[in-house]
Amino acid sequence: MCHHPAFRGILIALLGAFLLSACGFALRGSGGSYKLPFKTVYMNLGTTSLFGATFKRHIESSGAKIVEDKKQADIQLEILDNQRIREVLSRSTAGRVREYALFFRFRFQIKDHSNKIVMGPVEILLRRTQTYSESEAYAKEKEADMLYEEMENDVMLQLIRRLANVRLDETADKEPPL
Repeated sequence: MCHHPAFRGILIALLGAFLLSACGFALRGSGGSYKLPFKTVYMNLGTTSLFGATFKRHIESSGAKIVEDKKQADIQLEILDNQRIREVLSRSTAGRVREYALFFRFRFQIKDHSNKIVMGPVEILLRRTQTYSESEAYAKEKEADMLYEEMENDVMLQLIRRLANVRLDETADKEPPL
C-alpha cells in the first residue's frame, strides 16, 4: 500500500463520502423530496398549467396523489392568488424604462377533509430586478419569463416544505369516548 500523502487524502475523502451515503445523509437541495403527512390532495388549480403540472410532479414524488374531488382529499390546497406583476423601477433621463421590478405573488390556504382551515391564508411574495433595453426587447421578455419561472419554482418548493409541516387532527373523524 502506498503511503503517499495525496493518496491517503483521497482515500479518507472517499471513505467519508461512503460513510455519509451509507447513513442516509443527503443534501437538501432544489430536488429534495419531503415526506408529506397525507396521501391525497385536492387543489383548485388545474394540472394542465405549467405551475399545476410541476406541482403535481412534486406532490407525487413526495408520495401523495392529486385528486379531482374534494371529498376524496385528505387536504385541500386553495390557491387564493397566483399572479405575476411588473412595475417600472427606474427610467432614463429621456423617460425610457431602465429597470423593472418583477413580483410573483402567491396566496393560499390549506383545509382538512372536514373543510376546516389548518393553515393560512399565507402569502408568499417574491421579487426580482431586471434591467431593460428597448433594443433588446424580445430577449428581455424571454429573460423576464425565465425569472418568473424561477420564482414559481421557488414558491413551489416553499409550498411543498409548508405542506410537509401540516398537522392534521387525526381525532376529527373518531367518535369521542363515552
